[in-house]
Amino acid sequence: MNSTQEEGPGGVLAERIGLMEFHFLLSAANGGIRYQQKRAALRFGPIRAPLPAFLAPRVDASEVPAEGVNCASVFVSVTLPWVGLLLTYDGTIGLIEDAS
Repeated sequence: MNSTQEEGPGGVLAERIGLMEFHFLLSAANGGIRYQQKRAALRFGPIRAPLPAFLAPRVDASEVPAEGVNCASVFVSVTLPWVGLLLTYDGTIGLIEDAS
């Protein structure tokens, strides 16, 4: 799964995965980074359609440094309103810098 990250409105981290865009406040926690979701939106090119909280997927995420170059140990959990847990991931990922 590929995602792109950039600075979003108000200095939040905006992460896009497919048509979904999540906005996070970042904070230091337990030697790593905690992602606090602030909002979610559908994104169609430059058009952003915010989702109301009662419809938006909820992401719980954190990362800490892992052994190896450009690696992080991550935990991600995604839940859907009225459905419950959609997916969870706990493992190591490699980070790739965009050369553009």
